[in-house]
Amino acid sequence: MEVDEETDYKKERESEKEEEERESEEEEEPEEELESDDYVENVVLYGGFSYDQVREHFNDWSSCEEEMDEDEDKFMEWDTGEEEEEEEEEEEMENIILNLITKTGGCSPVTASERVAELIKLNVSTDAVKKFIARKFCDFLNSFRDFGHEQQIKTINSSNKSSLEIDYKQIRSFSSDIAGFLVCAPKVVLAVMEQVARKLFADHTTCRNRNQDVYVRISELPLSFYNRITRLSDSSNLYTMVRTGGVVAGLSYHLSIEFWKYMYHCDECKEKFGPYQNSYIKRILYCPCCESLGTVKVKQGKPFYQNYQAVTLKEDRETADHGIVIMLNDHIDLAKPGDNIEVIGVLNDFFVYRTVEANNVKLLSSENKVTEDDLEKIDKLSKDPNIGKLIIKSLATSICGHEDVKTALALAMFSGQLNSVGKLHRRGDVNVLLIGYPSTVKSQILEYVKRTGQRFVHTTGKGFFEVGLIGAVRDGRIPILQAGPLVWADMGICFIDDFENMSEQDSGNIDEALEQQTISKSWNGGVKTMDARCSVVAAANPSGERYDSFKSFYEQVKLNKSTISHFDIICIMKDEVNPELVHGEKYNAADPEIIPGDLLQKYITFAKMHVSPHLKAENFQELEQLYPELRNGELLRKAARDHLITERRHLEAVRRMSEAHAKMHLRSDVIKEDVEMAIEVMLNTCLLCG
Repeated sequence: MEVDEETDYKKERESEKEEEERESEEEEEPEEELESDDYVENVVLYGGFSYDQVREHFNDWSSCEEEMDEDEDKFMEWDTGEEEEEEEEEEEMENIILNLITKTGGCSPVTASERVAELIKLNVSTDAVKKFIARKFCDFLNSFRDFGHEQQIKTINSSNKSSLEIDYKQIRSFSSDIAGFLVCAPKVVLAVMEQVARKLFADHTTCRNRNQDVYVRISELPLSFYNRITRLSDSSNLYTMVRTGGVVAGLSYHLSIEFWKYMYHCDECKEKFGPYQNSYIKRILYCPCCESLGTVKVKQGKPFYQNYQAVTLKEDRETADHGIVIMLNDHIDLAKPGDNIEVIGVLNDFFVYRTVEANNVKLLSSENKVTEDDLEKIDKLSKDPNIGKLIIKSLATSICGHEDVKTALALAMFSGQLNSVGKLHRRGDVNVLLIGYPSTVKSQILEYVKRTGQRFVHTTGKGFFEVGLIGAVRDGRIPILQAGPLVWADMGICFIDDFENMSEQDSGNIDEALEQQTISKSWNGGVKTMDARCSVVAAANPSGERYDSFKSFYEQVKLNKSTISHFDIICIMKDEVNPELVHGEKYNAADPEIIPGDLLQKYITFAKMHVSPHLKAENFQELEQLYPELRNGELLRKAARDHLITERRHLEAVRRMSEAHAKMHLRSDVIKEDVEMAIEVMLNTCLLCG
């Protein structure tokens, strides 16, 4: 309590009771009231409040990121006071924590139960606790040698960034009390930490023009704090720090919301609570310290506006459950649809949904980890001269035949090299189109193959509800840009069943996704471009009961010619009647010559990460000779009957398939064998489709 407030309080007490003899006792009474065990008892009993009342005005989903007024600044004066005052504040803080531990059965705040968590939230808003947190966090940041914060501060200053990343495990090892306060009341604690960080950065700043906003980002939060943010998520962790993650399914415009900054002031005991900021000001009837009725008033500040972006997060690619993450400050536009992210933030309540206000966001890679034992197995497999045939044999082992289809799918899983020079984009992913009657096991083959792909999305021609295949802008009070399955499958494989059933809107826009591997949408007054760098494996049914070799190809397939031209391989799966195939040989899943699914998945991952084959000069000459032969030879007349005219893009398809076949053998260069194999696949599956 400040000296001016104590003097005013004494005068009011003297005028009311008119007893000059008790003046000295009344001068000491407020200080004793604040330091006595009665204060802690009032805290433990919630000051006569119910659980809901306490949570209502101490657990606001608010932050304290703006500059504080004079009343708020007093807890930041930890470095200007005398040593005796600092020691008294340390003792006062230790007594508060000790009483908390005593009242809750000996549990420390960092391992506290729900009841202890509520006590921590109640106490963290007091000035004494804020001073304690500020001093402890300053000591933590000054521990340069132990945690390396000096170099991080210099790097942030030189690059004019605004995020200071703090390891939660380091905070816990430095002070378990601060760690407990941070988890139970992250809003208030982060506000204090950021005030300390701004002051510390100002002392280290060498550039006058650097951004003065500093945000403390918490990292390495244990997995025990993981929480789902769907409609049915657990509400016991509301307003605490949590960890979650998933795939970005959609994002909103840059939005702005009005906040009010305010503090509570009790006229009876002179206690102050806050600062708080929210979209509206809440009223409280009782003082939680002295239990006085109607003595708590609101000191209202100026309104300000906070920019934010709402991100829709799906925790599973195969389910419809989703949650909302609120991005603030430098996290806006950090992620795009299809990205896999991990979020550490504060779990809030938004009507029937749970939202997480992001404190730290990291982009994750979906690649599988390859161990040293796996590397030995991969190296052994690559030395097998028949590794290509072995990989094809290991796909869909329970389905007999269809070697050409399995070969095409194997090439799609490995794919070629992405060649981009400036704005010129030359895709490396192999696209495959399967045409056949429903009884020709198209969907079953896709189901088997998707278990081997490192990142996959399985959908139908109609795509996802309301967004189709390529995505859509959902109009409403807050427009949301939602991604389709082609964006979700970025850097992976997208399996599309019943491809002929896609909507007219998707049919007119899918060419960009198949060739340029991007999806453009009108968004926020401009054009938003999303990446769709994936191999597309589509399955479509012919218009008749069976595929008729004597009819034109386009008469039997309800797809645009331009769309079909973007597929590198077209496989016709005919429903032939052959008695010899009824009792044909089938592979056994336990066959020693078959590569296990998990090892094959890691083999593909390793090949795509570390192998970059390129065509040699002599192979270019072979491709140059192939093109006029296809245009003028007997193959052209066969293709013309089916209206599959040979184009120059077929040479690009041969290049991609040659590089994919070289990746199967982990070769750094494309050899003649790879080119010949690619030409054979193209002739058998695309040109000779009759």
